Amino acid sequence: MCIRDRFIDKLPFKVSQKIIDEFKIAANNVAALNTAQEACRTAGLLQRKESKANIAFYFSLLSRIGTICSVLQDLDLRDIKPPAPVKEFIQVPIDSKRLREFIRKTMLEFKPKMPSMIASQEPIIVPQIEIREIEVPKIIEKIVVQKVEVEKIVTQEVVKIVEVKVPFEKIVEKIVYQGKTEYIKQEVRIQDPIIVAHQLYFGHGSEQNYNKAFNKYLECHNQGIPEAALCLGRMYEEGKGVERDLWKAYEYYKQAAQSELPDGYYRLGELIENYPRNIPEQLSEKERGEQIIRLFKAAAHLDHSEAQTELGFIYEKGLYGQKQDITQAVEYYKTAAENKNARALNNLGVIYESHLVPEKYPGHNLELAFQSFKQSAAMGNAAAMTNLGEMYEEGRGVPLDLKLAIKYFEQAAEKGDTSAKYYVAYHKLNSASSAHDQQVFETSADLFREVVHKDKDHSQAYFYLAFLHERGYGVDIDLTTAERYYLKALSCSKPYPRAFAKLADLYYYGRSYKGRADVQPDIQKAIHFYEKGLQLNDAECFNDLGVIYEEGLEVRQDVNKAHEYYIKSAEQ
Repeated sequence: MCIRDRFIDKLPFKVSQKIIDEFKIAANNVAALNTAQEACRTAGLLQRKESKANIAFYFSLLSRIGTICSVLQDLDLRDIKPPAPVKEFIQVPIDSKRLREFIRKTMLEFKPKMPSMIASQEPIIVPQIEIREIEVPKIIEKIVVQKVEVEKIVTQEVVKIVEVKVPFEKIVEKIVYQGKTEYIKQEVRIQDPIIVAHQLYFGHGSEQNYNKAFNKYLECHNQGIPEAALCLGRMYEEGKGVERDLWKAYEYYKQAAQSELPDGYYRLGELIENYPRNIPEQLSEKERGEQIIRLFKAAAHLDHSEAQTELGFIYEKGLYGQKQDITQAVEYYKTAAENKNARALNNLGVIYESHLVPEKYPGHNLELAFQSFKQSAAMGNAAAMTNLGEMYEEGRGVPLDLKLAIKYFEQAAEKGDTSAKYYVAYHKLNSASSAHDQQVFETSADLFREVVHKDKDHSQAYFYLAFLHERGYGVDIDLTTAERYYLKALSCSKPYPRAFAKLADLYYYGRSYKGRADVQPDIQKAIHFYEKGLQLNDAECFNDLGVIYEEGLEVRQDVNKAHEYYIKSAEQ
């Protein structure tokens, strides 16, 4: 049996005799690329205009007999799609994912000769079996699992070779009996250990069990499977199946990065970024920033879209000693967006909406922002849904459409977006006010509470919670709680201007409920907060201070000053 025949027999599916004959013709004369293409065309594999996927598929078959390795270097195999004609000549059902996997594994055999895009792909240990001529009479049943070969002499007269390629694969048994060859299809359930570990971790195909998953990943790591180090690092970082240990997570991520796994670089960078004091290396701020950028760039070079997005954010904000560079940020976001990263698309939209890049014509950036948000939202990004809602709510770059805005806010809120929950609560409050619907008020209050629980710096949510407690909308009247929430609204990094006037009013009039004086009148406190509100040009504060100076309430009466405040109030 020649090497060409052995290769054809090793395919993870059965092919028609016509295709085998055409392959033999091509294999005997593949000195030039056009000859190989012509053979493919004759076999009906390719149309007149050959696609990369089809050529890649054909070359992957011939690569094992070492005929056209040099041509492979010119191919871009990162986006292989299953060739259209595949179904026409494959007689055994095989799904496209497995087909692409077979092509990629074939490519990895020639890794030293392949461009970096092939070498960068995550390595997978593929069980192999050496097919060789065996003298009859003799039978050898050879099964290869995890690179361990088991041979067993069963009987006489028959040679039986079982090849296992991937888990749950449809395999072909080649049986040679007295010079005759027969192919038999059968199912096998021999699993790659890393896949078993994944199933236990995620609960796919088996009951989720973190402890068993951890042990299985550890077993895979001891067998030298690089991906296992990455998974063990994640389990130590998250404390799943094992006690949380960021030092061990660091060590495993470091091993994954040393194996040039894109996610190994990225997760190691994330760990250094998020837990600078919980890692073995004690780095200065400068060293830490350099490490983070170096690791993210290594991952980004291997097409890791999250790393590309993080780099875009670093350059957008000017972090880790880098100068703010919007152009560089946009380039990273665009690259990540091409890799279907929803977060990058949303961030790109924010840059366009903020007019941080030059416009080709008036309104062009808003168009680009809208398209970016729309694509990101279609991928399920909640922040993008919120941004779309804001555009429709304000009629910014799109026709004003409050119903559509609320729809986007509600979709984003269901996904847990805090800003969206605030908008939904706010619109429910407005709708309930006209009908005085206590049930809707209650829903609004619950949503505002969720917002401040998640975002302790959300001044507007604090303000409306105070307002609801002051008025008794959806909650019992509680003026002490209202006072507390007004004060919180003013202690945020961006105080909500209306809170100054509302809190000052509370002190100006004093409040009691059911005979209980919850807030005592205090004109001096009221004046203090009115004056604070002037710094933010709050019209209500100007007006109320005008009243105080006009009537001389605990201040020297000053009609001119009152008149000045009234004018400024009207100007706001």
